[in-house]
Amino acid sequence: LTFKPTYRRDPERRGDASTNDPSNEKPPRKGELNAPKTPNNQHPSLKSFTILPILAKNPQTRPSAKNQDQRAVASILDITMLSLQASLVAVAGMLLPALLIASYLVRSQGRLAFAIDLIVSMPLALPPVAVGFVLLWFFGATGPLGSITDGLAFSWVAMSIASAVVAFPLVVRAFIAGLAEVDPRLVFAARNLGASRLRAAWDVTLPLARRGIAAGLLLGFVRSFAEFGATIVFAGNIPGDTQGLPSAIFSRIAAGDFSGAWVLAAVSITIGGIALAIHNWLVSNHRHRSNAHSNYRGASNG
Repeated sequence: LTFKPTYRRDPERRGDASTNDPSNEKPPRKGELNAPKTPNNQHPSLKSFTILPILAKNPQTRPSAKNQDQRAVASILDITMLSLQASLVAVAGMLLPALLIASYLVRSQGRLAFAIDLIVSMPLALPPVAVGFVLLWFFGATGPLGSITDGLAFSWVAMSIASAVVAFPLVVRAFIAGLAEVDPRLVFAARNLGASRLRAAWDVTLPLARRGIAAGLLLGFVRSFAEFGATIVFAGNIPGDTQGLPSAIFSRIAAGDFSGAWVLAAVSITIGGIALAIHNWLVSNHRHRSNAHSNYRGASNG
């Protein structure tokens, strides 16, 4: 027996057209990758196995859980600080007008006082969305103050204005309750001693009503901090610009991010609970002092 050696033909070297024809290629076997090969005879999908170790060694090419947590914490802090900023500015803007109106309503009775009280209390009877719509029309481009307040809407200042308008009736009523506890005879005595009305209010009325005023400011802060309806209409819900805690909670619920909504709700509950606890403490101490003062006056008159 004689064996005849066979040699493998190289189609690229000899230019065999039959082997270069794609129609003559054999179908892939079962389990074999059916995809074009690269010039180095490596399947394209196998290149990922050479890139993955590089990605694993370089942490900057892929987001880590630590970086994601840091970004989430930074976002929560930004949203919380924006809500606190808007609420504190709203409280500062309400202080003087609320004091003036409350002082007038405590001392005056009549049609004008009734009309002022009705106008001030109107936001309590309206939906917050309606209040935001009225503010948007009033300060909008076509509103009465549109030419003066161009660009005011959909800003953090609009957040403060909307929160202040909604919380203003509560602050005025709390101031009225605090100022009504001041004995008018003390103010009358200060006026007889030569003090002006402003000096008597600064030296007598405000110190005696400071707890009620502080309680009203805290109540206004809590209401401003929790405002949603008027704010989202007048200021919008722009992340980083006008998205406070209520708007952020709403956005996360709408997106299905319930864990993020719970975190923001916990922050809101914590801040609101602390403010309400201080408010209730001031109101209870003021009530005890008023009862003790009334009992003392009753005993002295008896």
